[in-house]
Amino acid sequence: MTLAEELRGASAPLQQMEEPMTDKLYDLAFFGDLLVACVPHGADIMDAVRSECRTAGLDFEEPTIITRVALTDSPDEADEVVYSGTRMGWLTDESGRSYQYAVQR
Repeated sequence: MTLAEELRGASAPLQQMEEPMTDKLYDLAFFGDLLVACVPHGADIMDAVRSECRTAGLDFEEPTIITRVALTDSPDEADEVVYSGTRMGWLTDESGRSYQYAVQR
């Protein structure tokens, strides 16, 4: 779910019955605790942040970026959970499927 959808009050995306983890890595951008962008690793995350700011009518600010995270619904014991989907932004992969956690392995 994008920041714009979140600001419009869209509800949490329904979890789909699929594999519990992505095969690829993603990069995340935050304004404080607010997830602004989740893009495949190597994609232009700053472009995604600017786009979300335009869509949501927010002033651009320099985001905190976390790179190379896996998206999953079931973190392993050894995983470091760096974010969990909340009303502050939902983790979605490039196909639009939502995940509960972003982890570093």
